[in-house]
Amino acid sequence: MKSQINRQSGVTLVELMISLLLGLLIAIGLATLFSQNKRSFYQNEDLARMVEDGRYALEELARDISMAGFYAELSSPTWLVDMNLNGAPGCRAASAVTTNWANPGLKVSAGPPAVTWTYAMFPRSAEAFTAEQGGIAVANNATAANAALEFPCLAGLANIRAGSDVFFSKRVAGAPATALTANRVYVARRGSAVGVLALGSTITASIPKAVGDPLENDWEFQPKVYYVRDITQDINGDGVAETIPTLCRMVLNPGPAFGEDCVAQGIENFQVEWGVDTDGDGNANAYVSVLDAGLNNAAIADPNEVVSARITVLARSLRPDPTYTNDKTYTIGDLPAPIDPDDRFYRRVLSTTVVVRNVQGLNALAF
Repeated sequence: MKSQINRQSGVTLVELMISLLLGLLIAIGLATLFSQNKRSFYQNEDLARMVEDGRYALEELARDISMAGFYAELSSPTWLVDMNLNGAPGCRAASAVTTNWANPGLKVSAGPPAVTWTYAMFPRSAEAFTAEQGGIAVANNATAANAALEFPCLAGLANIRAGSDVFFSKRVAGAPATALTANRVYVARRGSAVGVLALGSTITASIPKAVGDPLENDWEFQPKVYYVRDITQDINGDGVAETIPTLCRMVLNPGPAFGEDCVAQGIENFQVEWGVDTDGDGNANAYVSVLDAGLNNAAIADPNEVVSARITVLARSLRPDPTYTNDKTYTIGDLPAPIDPDDRFYRRVLSTTVVVRNVQGLNALAF
């Protein structure tokens, strides 16, 4: 009887090595694909966020510039300032100006003789005052020291970025207040042409509205100072702090007191070129970067001649991309030298032009 030998089929060592090699190549390919997709996801996310932040910054700048000098129904009023605002914190280094004071709601001869530019909202023809009466004040391509000198409420802030513009706009809110906060500043429209700048508590207690007059409203006073500064933040959640350039603004909070409100991350610089009307036809004859706040230099444009503004923002991604080198050159506004970053951050330049109607209108009314 013959014995039968059962042979088992299998793979040789060579076949096994080839299989392992093919499996390794497939694994490497999948890992590479995953890594590329992940990098592409983060790249698209960073680019989208950069553009979104840049557009939002541009919108906020454009809104406050275009509305500078907006005082609602008060087109050409007699301005009164409540004496409770004597000594209220301002944010402008310009000389004090003389105005009318309310105690409350009535013009009085006694009392403090001046109020700082922050709360100055009266026509050129009213009493004695320095020239800077408009809704705009500018520090062009400011250094940190210059920004703090021109706008003292910035003095306590660290890491203000040099080379960006700083500007101050004054206006009231876009809609009247439905309820008053006691220690917030409002503009109360009383009578046919009287505007009273006062605390909510003073208005509530001593400056009542006339019954049946729908135009007697109270408007929140909103002075704002825009600037760019570096803020340290852990954006990746890994415990490592990153330096993020950020568009911020000082706003007038209850107190009253100025406090910081940061608007958009990744904003490295903004420039504002002001369209000035030098012949009174309502159209911009030229765009300039410097405004003569004191009206003592005939070669420099008057802030009250501003009719439009061209705003440019340089936005940067928050995270560097190790596979990317930014070798571009950026020229914006009147910066004395182009920005040549040579780093691994993405950047975009965004720009818009807005009409500054209120400053133009106040100028026509001799404000």
